[in-house]
Amino acid sequence: MTYILFATQQDLSSAGINFTTHAGSLKFEIALSNWSFSRPTNTLGLHLLISLLPAYTSIQETNTNDTTTFVLSAANVATATINLIRSCVVDNSTTERVSFSLNNTSTAGLLDLVILFPNFAKSIVYDPDFSVTLDVGGTNVGDGSSNLLPLLSLLVLLLVPAVMVLIGAIALGVLVSRKHRHQSRINRALTTAGV
Repeated sequence: MTYILFATQQDLSSAGINFTTHAGSLKFEIALSNWSFSRPTNTLGLHLLISLLPAYTSIQETNTNDTTTFVLSAANVATATINLIRSCVVDNSTTERVSFSLNNTSTAGLLDLVILFPNFAKSIVYDPDFSVTLDVGGTNVGDGSSNLLPLLSLLVLLLVPAVMVLIGAIALGVLVSRKHRHQSRINRALTTAGV
């Protein structure tokens, strides 16, 4: 996973979709390779936990053919805007659709952003334009005129390790599950053989 904090507005393109990243936006790219799917119909889900302080009071979702925008508002004090593009590059050659959802969790103020990737043979690259632009008390932090850029940098430093831990936990869960299934098969074979 790589990420960039933009100081100025940039016009970018990913998976055939053109978009503008605003000044002060945090943006990251996800690249995975050599993932072993157990079936060709399986997908891969990435969960990102999002917390907005003060806690969000409303969520607005806007969809276009290429993007989804979530606007999280916190009691008319702060607003966070999350833009997600709907395409990824699979196996360095084809463009596939990505789906996602933003769900409430059992913890107040904590949201679970789920990104579902399609099956791939070799690699997948997703550049979600996960740009977060904050508006605090009517002052747009995404215009580059704010002194909150260090705060956004700190957010990036906390987000990346959390995502890596989540990916590691998913991989560990898959390995433990496979080991358990393998051990169960051995035990059944021994039982069948009468040992």
